[in-house]
Amino acid sequence: MSFSLFANPRRSFWTLGLIVVLGLFLLALVLRQSLTRPASSLSSDTPILQQSTAIAAPYKDSIFAVPSGDIVVYVPAEALEQVGIFTLTPREPNIFPDVLAEADWDRSRVVNIEFSDIENNLVPDPQFSPPID
Repeated sequence: MSFSLFANPRRSFWTLGLIVVLGLFLLALVLRQSLTRPASSLSSDTPILQQSTAIAAPYKDSIFAVPSGDIVVYVPAEALEQVGIFTLTPREPNIFPDVLAEADWDRSRVVNIEFSDIENNLVPDPQFSPPID
């Protein structure tokens, strides 16, 4: 006794139809998944943390600010010995909003400051005397 998919035309029609419907359903699922963006996407139109980059020269007072204008960095004239690039990146103001709602304190503004030489090579652990504010 052998089994053939096409031995019974009515049965083969339903089997073939079920296979086609299942294939279309799976194709629709794959297309839907690939076309929807996740709630947290790295391909955001605007950066979450806007950087500010500025070139500073030795023996010249410099003032840098982030694009929002609420963080300003002052570099005294005597603090630098070489021309360099400062990169300012403000961090999120409230990284734990649910904890802050219950607490009596607020996280102060935090900014990452990186210093690179003129060829844009990061200077590890730069020392400034007098310190920058």
